[in-house]
Amino acid sequence: MKKELIDLIDTDDKVIGVTDVDTAHQLKQPHRVVAVFVFNVDGDLYLQKKNLYDRYDNSVGGHVRVSESYKYTAQREMQEELGLDIPIKEVSIFLPAQARLNHRWALYEGIAPLGWEFKKTEEVEIIEKLSMANIIALMNKTPEAFTNGFINTMKE
Repeated sequence: MKKELIDLIDTDDKVIGVTDVDTAHQLKQPHRVVAVFVFNVDGDLYLQKKNLYDRYDNSVGGHVRVSESYKYTAQREMQEELGLDIPIKEVSIFLPAQARLNHRWALYEGIAPLGWEFKKTEEVEIIEKLSMANIIALMNKTPEAFTNGFINTMKE
């Protein structure tokens, strides 16, 4: 299996080298990731549920590959994971206080078209639509139901 190559970055988010995802995680090397919050027209948030971690996760997420921009990666991952090609806007680029894997996040948001229905992809089996009030209540009651990445993006 071919390793996914990503940029290593410094504390100012400048590229200083290249590595692969597994090595970056093992050595906790700083690198870039993206997340997209995809909402429906009523303001409910779509969350991945049946995924690698079997916990609620960002609507879309992934590593920024070598020489990709945050926004390009967000659009690519959204197409791969949800089959969506919608306008997105940047919310924040940040390094979370609890950056266990040294991810520098770029968070985007977009609105799925009225009538959009998720169809299972290679990367995501189930998407659930939850109101923000329900997400916050569940996060307070059962934080282990969510990935660390989602918790970090929600805090931002």
